[in-house]
Amino acid sequence: MVMHKIVTIFICLIALSTLFAKPGWCVGSEGFNNPVFGAKALSMGNTFVANADDPTAIQFNPAGLTDLEGSQASVGNTFLAGFVDYDPVNGKSDETRKNFFIAPNIYFTKNVKESRLAFGVGVTAPYGLGTKWSDTSFARYLGTESDMALVNLNPTVAFKALPGLSIGIGFDYTFGTVDMKAQNNWNIVETALNNPDIGSRPDGLTDTHLSVDDGFGYNIGLLYKINEKSSVGVSFRSKIDLNFTGNTEMRGISGALPQLAFGGNRFRTDVDADVTLPESLTIGYGRHVGDKWFFEIDVEWTRWSRFDTVGFEFEESNAMLEADNPQEFKWDDAISVGIGSEYKLNGKASLRGGYTYHETPVPGDTFTPNIPGSSRHSITTGAGYKMRLFDLPITIDAAYVAAFYEDREIENDVGKLRGAEIDGEYERMSHLFAVNFTLQF
Repeated sequence: MVMHKIVTIFICLIALSTLFAKPGWCVGSEGFNNPVFGAKALSMGNTFVANADDPTAIQFNPAGLTDLEGSQASVGNTFLAGFVDYDPVNGKSDETRKNFFIAPNIYFTKNVKESRLAFGVGVTAPYGLGTKWSDTSFARYLGTESDMALVNLNPTVAFKALPGLSIGIGFDYTFGTVDMKAQNNWNIVETALNNPDIGSRPDGLTDTHLSVDDGFGYNIGLLYKINEKSSVGVSFRSKIDLNFTGNTEMRGISGALPQLAFGGNRFRTDVDADVTLPESLTIGYGRHVGDKWFFEIDVEWTRWSRFDTVGFEFEESNAMLEADNPQEFKWDDAISVGIGSEYKLNGKASLRGGYTYHETPVPGDTFTPNIPGSSRHSITTGAGYKMRLFDLPITIDAAYVAAFYEDREIENDVGKLRGAEIDGEYERMSHLFAVNFTLQF
């Protein structure tokens, strides 16, 4: 009875933190993708497309819903912490501020066996970014804060077309917010304008707030069971076109010429921008070995070349504001490879582990401290435990991930127009802890 109360309290806490969390921070090296959709899958290196045997199938492979029993609800959170260290070619080393972030997930599924149909809906935070440098850092003229929080609502239906073949189709609705801050280097502006008597100008601040208009997409999954031991899964997610609208405000504008250009020491204007989230294709193969072991290997391709150029359209503008607009990213398509395993200790407990390699899409020529992309090696581990709560089956899944990013030696011209020198070596490390509670009823 005491254990039931403890589990109930934990579920309530996770549910509350999920409802009120502001998802953010980029935990993967795949651009600003957040591959944290459930503790079980995460503990197996996110190799789940050929198994997909819990409600997170909505995200990994919706065809797997046809194999879930009855109605199920799952709620969870991934807690993230990490850092970026910067070692310049010349000068003082720097690091991002230490921050902790939350990426929540909620799922509900329903299997209607009489009709071979299954339904579900998931709420996840598939894309996010949270990079914070100090107001006096080397990166301050490119960005001191970059926060993106995108939420995806994903209703899904699945159909068992043949005894061994299931098909799933989902609809994606994406919304969210973006906040960006950067310091303004008025000294370099007046130098560029050939003002011989500028003295020393204090930095100003640019603060941009954007909201994401409705973004729509779709996802399709196939799950084919070759036999009782082996299965193959395929999952495709479409691109999603997003339009960001909001405003940008500049404060502390100093110097005669900048103030003339912006009409004073403060400037505000409406702004919008278009960004396309990339499509992705995942193929996986899973196999049971004996009665206790399961292994899976997945390969994912993501069309990050969609993230090519981002331009802002200002309602009121001038030559200074447009100096480095649009910004080129020129990202490359990227591949991820993962292998995961599960060992069933008994009918209640399971141990899991995995490894994932994420190839970075960020080329060195357009690398920026705002999105310090680097290829990543992740070691994952976790466990699951089945019990009964108020006479209902409940599964508790937990995962831990240590993400090791490859060091990057950067030498480019990004930021030089603003007086930012970002050449040097970047080191990254991340820690993730995830927990999910899944109730069957």
